[in-house]
Amino acid sequence: MALATDLFPNDTEILIVGASARSAAVSAIRSGLRPTCLDMFADDDLQRISETQRVEDYPRGITSQSERISPCRWIYSGAIENHPDIVARISNRHLLAGNGPDVLNRVRDPFALAKILESSQLPSLRLCRHTAPPDPDGAWLLKSIRSSNGAGVAVWDAATAAATVPDHGHYFQERRQDTVASALFVAARHATFLIGIAEQFIAGSDSPLTEFTFCGAVAPIQVPPNIVATISDVGSKVAQTCGLHGLFGCDFVIDDHTAWLTEVNPRYTATVELYELSHHIPLLRWHLLACDSFGSTRTTLAELESWIASGIQQSCDRFCAKRILYAEHAVTAGSLVEHSRECVDVWRVPMVADIPMVGTVIQPRQPICTVMAEGNTVDGCLEQLTQRVAEVQSCLIAKTGSESLPGV
Repeated sequence: MALATDLFPNDTEILIVGASARSAAVSAIRSGLRPTCLDMFADDDLQRISETQRVEDYPRGITSQSERISPCRWIYSGAIENHPDIVARISNRHLLAGNGPDVLNRVRDPFALAKILESSQLPSLRLCRHTAPPDPDGAWLLKSIRSSNGAGVAVWDAATAAATVPDHGHYFQERRQDTVASALFVAARHATFLIGIAEQFIAGSDSPLTEFTFCGAVAPIQVPPNIVATISDVGSKVAQTCGLHGLFGCDFVIDDHTAWLTEVNPRYTATVELYELSHHIPLLRWHLLACDSFGSTRTTLAELESWIASGIQQSCDRFCAKRILYAEHAVTAGSLVEHSRECVDVWRVPMVADIPMVGTVIQPRQPICTVMAEGNTVDGCLEQLTQRVAEVQSCLIAKTGSESLPGV
């Protein structure tokens, strides 16, 4: 397979923007690219691999900081999809590899998505507008139009109804208490490919975090063929109708019979690195090629299809997982270097990632770090993840002197 540097000899620089850019930066390096990153945290391990700038006034400060960077390709990761105006302004200087404002406005409209699914006779959760709230009986979720990472989601019950006045930025979605999963796709011209399916970890009702906060995932997982078919059909239909380019994710709840779409994340997602490491595939390279397939390109769609098929149809003998640890109370970051297992091999699964700089003050409910694991089976992977989480948590307790666990 050709390297990205062969395909884009004058285009190896890439700007990555998002709340946390570390995983996308490593993906860029796996694809032969040189990343420059703008994010909220400027973590230690990100600074070791990339030119990195911390955005103090996030997300509004991103635009002015991006204007001081030489023009190049750029991508965004989590939460930027909620700011199409920022996407438009950065794209005035840098070449966007991904989904622009028009696509974002379509794909982030839950009612438009529901119509797409219904017109194709695909499973669709019931929705209500903020002007017609359902009974607060726990059978519905109150969601923000600009939700990300599970923030802005709450069970619509008596307590929420008493404390919240829904406005035009909210809507109601039918609640289903089934397995929470996500699917990763890459959309090229006239073709959308399902990369894989992951099971997500969310905080839960007994957590000090928001109940639906994203806490990690394990991938790839196996689900029944009929559910795979439904997920694939949903991704393809949404991509085709909304005009999606490149990598994107779809969140689902899965029961014994089908998969119900809950949200579309039209960009590089938190699970991309799990598939890259489990399958040993350069997904950011595929993302750029898929985006290029919509215009003049140095490769054909047939070649891209061949590369993707050979990469994702092989049997998977490695599974990867990640768990995000959050602060329960304000803590000052100590050193996690002894757990980072730093090496130059970007295809190796680290024990700890998203490592804060020593002395960083981490506020309650903010992420401390990410613990990662691998295994020959899903169960073996999760067992190693549990062991590593315990080890890192013990280190955090020792360094903070806290008697309560500074994470989930």
